[in-house]
Amino acid sequence: MSTAPTPDRALTVLGALLVVTGAPLALLAVAAPDLLVTVYSIAATAGTPTDGGPAMRLGAAISGALTLGWGVLLGLLGRGLPLRSAALASAVAWYVLDSGASLVLGFGWNALSNTGFLAAFVLLLWPRRSSVAGTAARSGA
Repeated sequence: MSTAPTPDRALTVLGALLVVTGAPLALLAVAAPDLLVTVYSIAATAGTPTDGGPAMRLGAAISGALTLGWGVLLGLLGRGLPLRSAALASAVAWYVLDSGASLVLGFGWNALSNTGFLAAFVLLLWPRRSSVAGTAARSGA
């Protein structure tokens, strides 16, 4: 007997909160660097670089993309999606935002390294016909 994941409203809400904070942070790094500097300057502690340079913008974009990825993962798990499917969707969301921002900001090497990580997610998590058939046989379907 197979049990479907149970939806969890708290995970769904937490996921949504992470998505709506992560995506804008990454996009801010690309589209509005002056605003990004202002935001970081307000929250900065002594010694934190807030010059708005390329490294700071890349860091904000990566942080935003990672936050978005976590949000997608938790949101999909909260809606009852199986872990493997949620993790794969999360990796794709992270990859698109992180790599896109990296390319726009001139850090193509980061997009290239991201491609290796995405390939690992796809190779390890993509549903295989044999594993689906095996699961159905074990569950009595």
